[in-house]
Amino acid sequence: ITTASYAICNGTNPNTAINAEASTGGANNASLPCTASLPAYQYQWYVTKTACAGPQTGTISTAASGWGAITGATNQNMSTTDILSGINQVTTTATTYCFQRRTQSSNCYAWTGTVSVSIQTVPTAGAIDINNIVLCGSGSVNLTNTTAGTGDGTISYRWEASTTSAASGFNPITGSSATNSYTVTQTTWFRRITISTVLSTPCESVPSNVVVVYTNDG
Repeated sequence: ITTASYAICNGTNPNTAINAEASTGGANNASLPCTASLPAYQYQWYVTKTACAGPQTGTISTAASGWGAITGATNQNMSTTDILSGINQVTTTATTYCFQRRTQSSNCYAWTGTVSVSIQTVPTAGAIDINNIVLCGSGSVNLTNTTAGTGDGTISYRWEASTTSAASGFNPITGSSATNSYTVTQTTWFRRITISTVLSTPCESVPSNVVVVYTNDG
């Protein structure tokens, strides 16, 4: 298999096909003069949610325990539609699904290694606070993390600010991180997004609570 394992966000479909090299050898050995008259390799892809650590190896025809053939997934490579079919075929929700391919050549069989598709749980936003809610004119406020966001992978944050309202007009604060000092010149609302990254795939939470700092020029 030439495709690396990857992750997707909860509520999204697989976005990368799983590719594998063409099989060689067996009855359909290219070195034989009668190769053209022999049956082509027959492929079958398999899926598991419980037996990722125990794929089939060797030359037997049957899959390892816990693995099931994916209906219609019989090409050299597996399309995103085939991957989704495999995931749906495993009736109980899991966070990681593993795939491998069997090749049949006459009565000879071979198995690839495995590749996984992981579905992240939805990250949680956590909660934020602010050290000042009223400023006389412009000034700096400290945005703080009161409850950390959570997720399956590496956690990072994106702080956002709006001068419109608590519900709209939010834009990312450049260089924002877990805590952030920010200069305001007018009434401003703040919120934070938690980002969980697994296998280079970032998944975002819903926005956190909104905090506001009012400016008083009087």
